[in-house]
Amino acid sequence: MRGLLTQPYKFLFAIAMIAMIGVLPVRMFGQAQAPATGGAQPQWKDRAEYDLYNAISMDTNMKTRLEKLQQWEKQYPMTDYAAQRRILLLTTYVALGMPKEATEAAKKVLATDDPKNFIALYAIVSSTIPLASSGPTPEVFDQGEKAANALLANMDTPPAGVTEAQWNQQKPQLQELAHTTLGWIAMQKKSWQPAEAEFQKTLQINPNNAQVAYFLATCIYSEKDPAKIPTALFYFARAATYEGQGALNPNARQQAMAFVQKAYKSFHGSDADFNKVTAAAKASPMPPADFAIKSAVDIAKADIANEEEWAKAHPQEALWKNIKMALMGADGANYFNSSDQTQERSPGG
Repeated sequence: MRGLLTQPYKFLFAIAMIAMIGVLPVRMFGQAQAPATGGAQPQWKDRAEYDLYNAISMDTNMKTRLEKLQQWEKQYPMTDYAAQRRILLLTTYVALGMPKEATEAAKKVLATDDPKNFIALYAIVSSTIPLASSGPTPEVFDQGEKAANALLANMDTPPAGVTEAQWNQQKPQLQELAHTTLGWIAMQKKSWQPAEAEFQKTLQINPNNAQVAYFLATCIYSEKDPAKIPTALFYFARAATYEGQGALNPNARQQAMAFVQKAYKSFHGSDADFNKVTAAAKASPMPPADFAIKSAVDIAKADIANEEEWAKAHPQEALWKNIKMALMGADGANYFNSSDQTQERSPGG
């Protein structure tokens, strides 16, 4: 089931982040020193280093910007602007969609400059699913989990260069990303209930995230609790039917629909009322308060209970019904003969 959703989870905040951070301000070549009380100020090694940085700052092509950054590293391995260069490398890797390189650059920033650096934490979290999808390892899960928790723990203060208004606008996307990543990691470990809790938090932030609805359904279904199967079927149906912003692609929706229809029939015993389930899921991101699906087992038990009640109220009709069923059965002839012989041998027969 999990393999159904092969499309990458798209984190739209990456573009906004790169736009907000931009190129960091640094001292111009030959700029006068600040007062001594301000401490030693960073200096360019020479005019060539400053010119190289200036070329980087004006380059809007991320591929050629990366080439210039690598040239800067090679020509000036020791520089007063090493911290700024690490951030520029990190944001460039993110912009180029290079999760492995972005993660390694982010780890350097966290270890060398600031263990709470927002850009670095964001880069690791947003790279976790792409990295783990191609090669899951305990290290990838561990660093993703730690970064996601650190990101959530530092949501109150905007990062440098971001206004309060910008931060408040972007926080929900970041929280959605962090909870989704934590849930996805737990799901890979088959820790179904912790994963379920994280995905529920994601859907509280963005109820129309159909991929997370499918992830949530997968976790609930995998718990194999009959009482929770209707909820799982609802979220599978939600992923299969929702078509707005945040929907799965048409092929994924079709596959989700095929799965939920089969799972519904297995649980309910037939396709009866399946259209009511899909209608409810399409209309609402969460199961309605009165949402319920009877299992085939519960339906059978109810039928038996009703049959027993009817037999108690109608004993004569129940007797003849049982005789008729026995006669019409595969062993009906033997039943008839044995009944006839019993009657011949009975007293007064």
